[in-house]
Amino acid sequence: MSTGKIQIPKEDVTIASLTAATFFTYMTIGLPLYREFGFISLGIATLLLPLLSFLLDIRVPKTEPLGGEKLRLSRIIGLIWLPCVALALQGTGFALIGTFVSLYFKDQGWGNAGFALTCFGLAYVLMRVFFGQLPDRLGGIRLTCVSLAVETAGMLVLWAATSPVMALAGATLTGVGCSLIFPALGVEIVKRIPPQVRGTALGGYAAFQDISYAFTGPVTGVVATMLGYSSVFAIGAACAVSAIDVVLYFARTSR
Repeated sequence: MSTGKIQIPKEDVTIASLTAATFFTYMTIGLPLYREFGFISLGIATLLLPLLSFLLDIRVPKTEPLGGEKLRLSRIIGLIWLPCVALALQGTGFALIGTFVSLYFKDQGWGNAGFALTCFGLAYVLMRVFFGQLPDRLGGIRLTCVSLAVETAGMLVLWAATSPVMALAGATLTGVGCSLIFPALGVEIVKRIPPQVRGTALGGYAAFQDISYAFTGPVTGVVATMLGYSSVFAIGAACAVSAIDVVLYFARTSR
């Protein structure tokens, strides 16, 4: 099977960016919705929005599966495991903010912890909406490395924060950094995978982000208990730096 690079339409990059942008929009509207209408409004929105999604999904035209050799998921992951690992390391930034930022604010005696999630989510969505085509313009590898550097800076600002404003700035930087990594690495994966197995490849790729979300909280919770809540953000920075090394190694070995 050939693993050479395959040209993909630029529209695929835009779609990948906007899809996740809509997913993270909830982080920007959750706090205002709660403040205006109370906790019950979040529950109602959680029930109604999936129904709206279902009504929209049933109107999407069906597509026919492509022919060609079908590969096992394990073989596909063997081809793309490096960007998968990088994605998992990147995912610690969001997972740490979602898990610990409220506890961090409370421990520091700061109010309005919910605004940290709002800042992260708003930065994440705006980056996807206005800069979603950057993977094509800069290249997936270069954009991923720059984004990981920004995420590292955001994590370090959170770790060193001495005021809520500084912590909010760190959350915003982290959102900017995390936003475009999934589509940027995804584009590099799609270039190297035959069309008939791209859906399987992207599904396996996305699963590594979910794995990161699942394990980050419990693992770093032990560290937070021993060293304090700020220490987990230093771990997030270290993970982002490690992800840069993984991405650069992937770029060198997959040419």
